[in-house]
Amino acid sequence: MCQFIESIRVENHRFQHLEDHIRRLEQTWLHHYGHLSQDRSKLDALIDSLIIPDQLGAEVYKARLVYGLSIDSLTFTPYTPKLVRTLMPVMADALDYRFKYTDRSALDTCLANRGGADDVLLIKNGFVTDTSFSNVIVLKDATWLTPSTYLLNGTCRQRLIRQGLVREATIRLEDLSDCQEIRLINAMLDPWTQPAVTVLTPFF
Repeated sequence: MCQFIESIRVENHRFQHLEDHIRRLEQTWLHHYGHLSQDRSKLDALIDSLIIPDQLGAEVYKARLVYGLSIDSLTFTPYTPKLVRTLMPVMADALDYRFKYTDRSALDTCLANRGGADDVLLIKNGFVTDTSFSNVIVLKDATWLTPSTYLLNGTCRQRLIRQGLVREATIRLEDLSDCQEIRLINAMLDPWTQPAVTVLTPFF
């Protein structure tokens, strides 16, 4: 049976943007367990189990929820952003990561091809998608764009589009040479405070 993950930012003893995560959790749960949708109580019980321990301070924590039909685990760890300054383009034509699975073996295989870079920029059929752990946004002509060919429709990505701060666009690898900045986004990262990244010359 599949297992899934939600990574949720906790700050000042509060889940950040919890409604976005619940929306994705519901979509994932109903897609895989839709035959049980008549018993909404199972899903409601899962959501109601999202409780922050009293002993957590005001610092930033990463809540890692592992779930299937019910919660398998909910852990909280102090969060330090991963420092990524360089990306290596890696071909990933067959990669499918529409849902946030615990099984990241396909992503890890791609990551192993990063060479001397900090992470990978996954290219599917010539189009820019994501890194191994984030969506991307690119600045072009004073407009922030995000690939319409994403692998995982991240909660931060959806929110920035909804707020009108970012818009979807078709972005090929060669288009990046015309972009002024590239940044990484996910539920744990503040896109406006993270350093810009550089895409290295690929091996292929």
